[in-house]
Amino acid sequence: MPGFNSIFLFGGFGYWNAPGGSASIGATYNYVTKKYQFLDAEKWPVGAPTNITAAVWDPVNQRVLFTTELDLWAYYPGATAGSRVVRVVAGDGCNSDGCSQYTMVWDSKRKRAVLFGGGNPRYYDFSGGPIGPFAYTITGAGLITISGPGVLYDPVSDRYVHFQGGKTLTFINPDTWVGTSQTPSGGATPTTPNMGGCGGLALPNCQGQGMYYRFFYWAQQDAYVALPTGTTTGVYIFPPARN
Repeated sequence: MPGFNSIFLFGGFGYWNAPGGSASIGATYNYVTKKYQFLDAEKWPVGAPTNITAAVWDPVNQRVLFTTELDLWAYYPGATAGSRVVRVVAGDGCNSDGCSQYTMVWDSKRKRAVLFGGGNPRYYDFSGGPIGPFAYTITGAGLITISGPGVLYDPVSDRYVHFQGGKTLTFINPDTWVGTSQTPSGGATPTTPNMGGCGGLALPNCQGQGMYYRFFYWAQQDAYVALPTGTTTGVYIFPPARN
């Protein structure tokens, strides 16, 4: 959360750890003081036993947008304790573990929060007027997986970028939703991300899954950064082609 020196955390106990279901909780971690703060003054949404959430920082409204399998919520770090958690859109999820494995990206030009992957691709529009959600379909070259795809927004070239592993990147036009792939000729070849099988889910392709936010735009260096499996295969940098 820029300006608050903190990272937002939301989740709970999975079905493998809580026989009675799940308990959703919220907390922050301040990376200056190196301390956690349990946000027990807030009323948090109760997730499904297999709940998987996605979140993104909304710089326009100074809040974290996050999903459960049922709704879209917001956390306002600057609000009074006890009133920081607000439901923004109700009943727009699909209430299924396989449908919630999204990566959420903030589109700064359109003031849009986009959910990639999962079983119900959609976006929310915060530029004024109806919020949504609005469904979309990617044509041409699309995502290689629906489970935790690595996607970022490049504000310089104004396009969404998908990393599937290896050298190939897929560039998606935010207005037309048409995807095109490009493969550089030189450089190292990143390892293909895979979080270990499809977990029993009926997914079209396990390759490239489980990246989530380990593919991101590094604004200070104008570069894309990929960490395919976190700590075991190194860090890979893509310098974007600029006209």
